[in-house]
Formats: sequence, structure tokens, C-alpha cells
Amino acid sequence: MMNENAINRTEQFLRSLILPMLSYPSEIVIIHTDMSQSATFSVRVSRTDTGRVIGEQGAVYRGLRTLGEAYGRLLCLKVRLMPIAEPKDLSADTAQIAAMVLWSGAKLAEFARLIARQVFRDSDAIKVSSVEPGGEFGQILCVELAVSEVENPFLVKELSGALQDVIGAIGKWHGIQFVTLDVIQSAPKSEPVNVSAVMAGLRRQRKLD
Repeated sequence: MMNENAINRTEQFLRSLILPMLSYPSEIVIIHTDMSQSATFSVRVSRTDTGRVIGEQGAVYRGLRTLGEAYGRLLCLKVRLMPIAEPKDLSADTAQIAAMVLWSGAKLAEFARLIARQVFRDSDAIKVSSVEPGGEFGQILCVELAVSEVENPFLVKELSGALQDVIGAIGKWHGIQFVTLDVIQSAPKSEPVNVSAVMAGLRRQRKLD
């Protein structure tokens, strides 16, 4: 028998990750199925929102899967996130477009910290620092999360990539064109974000594009 509390908490965790990037939050459906050794979750959103939740080459959805699995592990629950379900056509009676209140960079950075606290083992050790340099690329948010040195380095790398993809997708939806998110295993530095290096990287990327 699966732990119903853990299943419900995992569903709410996935919902909290997905809702901030939806035009039609009322249309989200998350269904779980108990398998022999895992809890399987299926996500369906409106057709309008499906591409945003999947992301370029599936990066955002893979990030959601990675974060969901990490959250489940801390609850002793093996989580599987199935490929996103067939998009929903909007219901004329129930569909409600979100009242768009754009998140500030500070709110997005705090959201990243709250999510990180739910996927790393030593949640009390997590610190966040951020800066919004602005300039030629429009609104930019540079976030650095410091996690405990006792965390598994492989897991830190994996979760860092997942957080970058998911938080970056949420940021774009809220008007923040570029989000860089780094996870480090040390105490925060007095000058945590190397803005010059970030800007140089963005210029190189623009030339490649």
C-alpha cells in the first residue's frame, strides 16, 4: 500500500512547479496511479500551455521529472512522471485565463530557494543570493544557491540542471528573458554572482544564435 500522504504531497509539489507557467491554471489535471513499486503521475494542461510545460526539446518537462523524483526520494516514494498527456481543449464553461501578475526577480529567486529546500536533504543549509543586472539583454536574473557540502555531487549537478530549466521557463513567462541559476556546495561568497562572466556568456550565445 502506497503512502497516501506522500502521494498527495508529491502531487501538490508538481502542481506548485507547473502552475506559475500556465495561462490557464484552472485546466491543469494531475492523475496518479499506483504501480507495483512506484507512484506514477500524469500531467495534462491546456493546449495553449502544453508547449511551455514541455520546453525546447523537452528540457522543462525533464526538469519537472527530475525534481519530482528527488522530492519523492525524500519521502521514501519512488516517483515516475509519465510523458505529458494529450493537451486539453479549453472548456468554455470552466477555462479561466490567469490574472497575470508578473513575478519580480526577487520573488522568482525566493521560489527557487523554496523548491531547492524540498529536493535537497539538508534543507536548512540552503542559501540564496541573486542580482538583476539588466542592460542590453533586457531583464536578467542571476541566482546562486548554496547547498550543504554533504550533498551528493552527482545529485547536485542533476538538480542544478533541472532547476535551471524549470525556473528559467517560469522566469520567461513572467518577463525575465534570461535566468542563470548555479548550485554550489559551499557557503555563499561575499560577491556571489559574477555578472561580467554571465553577460559575456550571453553575448557569446547570441552570436551562436
